[in-house]
Order: sequence, then C-alpha cells, then structure tokens
Amino acid sequence: MADFFSKLKKGIDKGTAIVSTKSSTMIEVNKLKSEISTTQKVKKETLLELGTKVFTLYQEGTFDIGQVQDLITNIGEADIRVAELEVQIAKIQEEEKTKLDEIHAVTPEVEQPVQEVEIQVVEVVETVQEAVEEVSDEAAEAVEITIEEVKDKID
Repeated sequence: MADFFSKLKKGIDKGTAIVSTKSSTMIEVNKLKSEISTTQKVKKETLLELGTKVFTLYQEGTFDIGQVQDLITNIGEADIRVAELEVQIAKIQEEEKTKLDEIHAVTPEVEQPVQEVEIQVVEVVETVQEAVEEVSDEAAEAVEITIEEVKDKID
C-alpha cells in the first residue's frame, strides 16, 4: 500500500511539474505576443502616417526623404523588435520542451505505475461504493425496525 501511495505521489508531482511548466510558458509567451501585437499596431499607424505625409509632400512638390526619415526608421525598428520578440518566444518554447523532457526523464518509471494506480483507485472507489450501499441498506433496515417497534408500542 505504501508503494501505491509512493507511485501516486510521484505521478501527482510529475503532473504538477508539467502543469507548472506549461502555464508559466503560456504566460510568458502571451505577454510577448501582446507586445508583438502592440508593436505591429504602432507600425501600422506609422505606415499610415508615412503614406499620408509622403503623398501630401508629393502633391505640394516639396517631398524630401529627410522629412520622413524618422518615420521610416521607426518602422524598421518595429520590424526588428517583432523579430526579437519572436526569437524570445522560440527560446521560451525550447526551454519548455527541455524542462518537459527532463521531467519525463526523471520519472519514466511513473508512467506504468500511474496506470496501475488508476486501476487500483477505481477498485478502491468501487469497494467504498459497495460498502456505502451496504451501510445504507443496513441503516434503512434499522430505521424500518425502529419504526415498527414504535408502531407496536403505540398500538
């Protein structure tokens, strides 16, 4: 029985480690994706501003690349930032894979025992259910006997 609980604990610990790793990765990746989205939105607005400014200057006949160089630089910087964030996401996902591989490597003996534990847990639950039904039946019989005794005393 102690072996059963030891295996169960290992399985629970492994599951907890997996959930912890995946959830922290998801949180970090979602933060980075949010930053990517914000950066892309700013880039889109800057592109719109650039296009409007170039068109206006062209129509006025005063277009000079120097007048829009800051906007062009900002767009390039946004592209670089998005690429950096995507690299960070890839690194985080690779770290997650490594951590999960380590978790599985540390507890390879847990897989089969966990399945055995599941079967044992089901058997225990079934036994408990049968015991509860028996106790319920006995309690119902006892109540019936008590009710009959009370009726007999009343009569």
